[in-house]
Amino acid sequence: MSSQKTTLKKFDRQIGGHDRLLSVEDGFLIIKPCNDIEKEFYENSVLYPDFAQWIPKYYGSLQLQGVHSASNNLEIAASDIIAQNFGGESSSQCTNVTEVDDKAICIENLLYKFKKPCIMDLKLGTQLWGEDADEAKRQRMTKRAKETTSGSLGIRLTAYQVNKVYFFFLKENTLRYYF
Repeated sequence: MSSQKTTLKKFDRQIGGHDRLLSVEDGFLIIKPCNDIEKEFYENSVLYPDFAQWIPKYYGSLQLQGVHSASNNLEIAASDIIAQNFGGESSSQCTNVTEVDDKAICIENLLYKFKKPCIMDLKLGTQLWGEDADEAKRQRMTKRAKETTSGSLGIRLTAYQVNKVYFFFLKENTLRYYF
């Protein structure tokens, strides 16, 4: 498999979760470091088309290998998936700040077409830890669930971003809104 270099930038619309999402320069594609369980989830999602319509389109996976630059971008040597679908050769200069060697999935950026999206991050379910979590994390997450609505309701709002929304009534019982 051939390698091409491309530059990824930090995804600037993330409001919750781990702060490690990246995107290609035009923002259409998100590169998300992941574990094997999450990668398998996206790979198998195509087997369930009724469900797949509700999640970002999955383009494949790659191995992130590179260094963070001073501008907080990441220059990587990526597998063919980015080169074939989304990018070309990078010309940026990198300063070794942090070495990177992570598995990642390539998924559609659902916010791509929006100028000022309203975003919400929810935790669903009463169990907040994955099967691969160590005992300390399981205890910490179980305690957090008991102390929040995750434990009692199975849902918790963790973060949100609301942009100014203007509402206009056009006709009786009709509402249009603009961002």
